[in-house]
Amino acid sequence: GVSLPAELLNESLRDGALALYVQPVMRLDGEAPLHHEVLVRLHSDGELLPAGGFMPMAERFGLASAVDRAVVGSVLQRLPELPADRRLAVNLSPSSLADTQFRQWLDSQLAAHPTLAGRLTFEVPEYGAARHLTALRDLAERLSRAGSGLALDHFGRGFNPFDYLAGLKLRYIKVDGRYIRALPQDSDSRFFVHTLREVAHGLECLIIAETVEDATQLTAVCDLRMDGAQGYHLATPQPL
Repeated sequence: GVSLPAELLNESLRDGALALYVQPVMRLDGEAPLHHEVLVRLHSDGELLPAGGFMPMAERFGLASAVDRAVVGSVLQRLPELPADRRLAVNLSPSSLADTQFRQWLDSQLAAHPTLAGRLTFEVPEYGAARHLTALRDLAERLSRAGSGLALDHFGRGFNPFDYLAGLKLRYIKVDGRYIRALPQDSDSRFFVHTLREVAHGLECLIIAETVEDATQLTAVCDLRMDGAQGYHLATPQPL
């Protein structure tokens, strides 16, 4: 993978070198998209690096919250220009979740844009969420008050029990791509997704497949009666 020195990443943040893309999350009943996920890219040496190419380093050097602040700020600027029914999902890093100052800052941003807050959902990776349960509950409460949603993505990567999900008022859970890739041939993965779907629906929460890459995976997702799906097989990311 590509890695960037921390100074270069810092400089890039100051220079506004982040580019925002969106990818739709499709309903499986064939209607309009449920929402679009905001994906961040970084301009570096004439290339566009996906988040996987720079966010692990941003986490390591304590810069992930700065990236998240820049993305949230951009989204709040751009959202009024988008169609009024366009809903966006924004990723938050584990370090932003764990940072009380970040949560307070996000609170104030949403309070300053009350008409936009209801169109936003914030996704936290499950492996980070389960490590910071007190912070997660605090974030859930703040987002609920603001009218925004909370969701967990990469679900299943952390091997955590499901019991902590109750009370979070999640809008949706996104199942980790490795389960989705395995669905067509692996009965354990199908059982995991089936069980998670029952839990999610019991909590009035949607269950979404991430990184759907081909027709056989999509068929398996539909057979399991999941609510939505996202991936290159359905739609590629486009500039916001």
